[in-house]
Amino acid sequence: MRCACILLFCLLFKPGMAQVSAPAHKPSKFMLKVLPDADCTIFINGVSKGKVQAGEIWGQLVVRGTYTVKAVGNNPSDVVSQQYTVQGTNVDPVLKLYLNDLINARLQKEDAAVKDNDPAAAIKNIPMVFVQGGSFTMGDGQNFDGTKHLVTLSSFYIGKTEVTQAQWLAVMGSNPSYYKNGSSYPVECISWDDAQAFIVKLNQLSGKHYRLPTEAEWEYAARGGNKSKGYTYSGSNKIGDIGWYHNNSGGNITHAVGLKQPNELGLYDMTGNVSEWCQDWYDVNYYKNSPANDPQGPAAGSGRVRRGGNWFYDAAFCYVTIRDYTFQTSKDPALGIRLVLTP
Repeated sequence: MRCACILLFCLLFKPGMAQVSAPAHKPSKFMLKVLPDADCTIFINGVSKGKVQAGEIWGQLVVRGTYTVKAVGNNPSDVVSQQYTVQGTNVDPVLKLYLNDLINARLQKEDAAVKDNDPAAAIKNIPMVFVQGGSFTMGDGQNFDGTKHLVTLSSFYIGKTEVTQAQWLAVMGSNPSYYKNGSSYPVECISWDDAQAFIVKLNQLSGKHYRLPTEAEWEYAARGGNKSKGYTYSGSNKIGDIGWYHNNSGGNITHAVGLKQPNELGLYDMTGNVSEWCQDWYDVNYYKNSPANDPQGPAAGSGRVRRGGNWFYDAAFCYVTIRDYTFQTSKDPALGIRLVLTP
């Protein structure tokens, strides 16, 4: 018996065997790192993980598995997606997503459209968002005669962004904007009458029926439609997240469309950047007498409605419910347009 115990002891503690007597510990989680070369929003398996700046390494602990990693640039058409499998052998994997090539290619196409005055390209580059019809309480009961009243709207499509200088130039052959800083900047310094002329020509070229939004359609879309979360501004209670206004516009200038976060419907710059013409005449008492279904505005008024605030306004004048108006022949470097497309 004693010999057997000695033999067992020798086998267990044989020199060179101790280091492999137990399997090495393998971690259960790994740091998946993403490195983009342009400002973007990171999505993992379709879930947004927030904004990441160019050259900034973003990371998240993940378990083993295959992940779809997507980077969406400030312009929503700039998207890079890649699958990555995290295995036990990975050590803090870094996935590099290159957006700049896509961005540069898009900008070259936009510049070419401007240079060549290509209406077809301009029409194609007007992305629209479907807005499901529904009912909402319009106005806030406080600001600028904004009597609260129930409105029911039919479905419509509205522009994802404000109309850009590239789109205007390609259709009209000239760029009236004061801030000519790039083809993706909103067109401005256009009167309501100019906007109507643009729409007439655009409809002729496209065979579609574009128009300006009614004031009710504009507010419903800005609030987020039937997806509204009741924000003060279009998409957030923090104006800096979703809009360019007096405090962040960098010397009171416009900015390229789509650089801020969108609202609940995926619409950009409904708050700030440039104010937007609506179809309606402005009447101080209209909210008190507005029809409940698809209101079209009064038959006449002081001027045409403008909504949304702009780069010049303080935050208090950029609420989603704020009303304003301008004479329809007036031109303003803080006033542009967004289109509606009737189904």
